[in-house]
Amino acid sequence: MSRFLRFSLFILVFSFLSCTKKKSTLSDTSQIIGDDNSVLVAEDLKNIPEKFRPLVDAVGFLNNGCTVTHIGNGIVITAGHCINGAPERLSQNWPCSGYKITWSFRTGIKNNPTANCQNLLYIEDNSDRDFAIMLVDTPPRTSLRVNVKKPPSIGTQATLFGHPGLRPLTWAGLCTIESPEKANRGADQFTHQCDTEVGDSGAAVIDATTLEVIGIHKGGVQPWNFGTLLTSTPLADKYSKPSPE
Repeated sequence: MSRFLRFSLFILVFSFLSCTKKKSTLSDTSQIIGDDNSVLVAEDLKNIPEKFRPLVDAVGFLNNGCTVTHIGNGIVITAGHCINGAPERLSQNWPCSGYKITWSFRTGIKNNPTANCQNLLYIEDNSDRDFAIMLVDTPPRTSLRVNVKKPPSIGTQATLFGHPGLRPLTWAGLCTIESPEKANRGADQFTHQCDTEVGDSGAAVIDATTLEVIGIHKGGVQPWNFGTLLTSTPLADKYSKPSPE
């Protein structure tokens, strides 16, 4: 590819992201906390713990750069601020035409399957909660179980997978769920110190023991990252452990 074509492609991608992004907020940032423990997931998955390997194909990314996770029956979760013009108050059936998801994007894997957002079932983006629950047309066969019964205990070991900077799938390592007060956050949120970057917004925060989704990553300000508790979303009322397809 010529230098001119590479530059033109960069300008095109940058312009698209600029048009679809909301005004800059704390949710637009994520943090490497201390040493960078993130790992670019290998094609054969052998550089991540064995117990996490069955989960990775449930993770994808939106065409505007955020991470998404399939939780079964075509239902996908991400952050509300990843959707252009997301409302501050809880809204249902929000339009999502033009949002496309790419699945199984790892180093060495080509011809990745894709899906289109059909409907945003629920969406909210404010200082207390930040989530989007969408229905897609062609979900992956893999899905993650969710814990919507009770919030995770302080000290719960957690992990997440995401697509920072539109890069192939990256494992953020292990961290623990901590009190929202540590970062001056609201009661519907939690803090953590898994290493994340811009593009990891919307990633599912996973209980490293039960392998259930317990939250949705939002962003961070040193020295804490933070997210929305899954028990504070409509999943707690409407979807009780969606079954894998």
